[in-house]
Amino acid sequence: MSDHELNDEYWMRHALTLAKRAWEEGEVPVGAVLVHN
Repeated sequence: MSDHELNDEYWMRHALTLAKRAWEEGEVPVGAVLVHN
């Protein structure tokens, strides 16, 4: 797996973590992360 793919996976997992946190707090389960390289 390339560094780019690992970096993409890291940020996707972070977005999913944010969505899970929103769900647990009764909010709409949407997680979004903008990454500027």
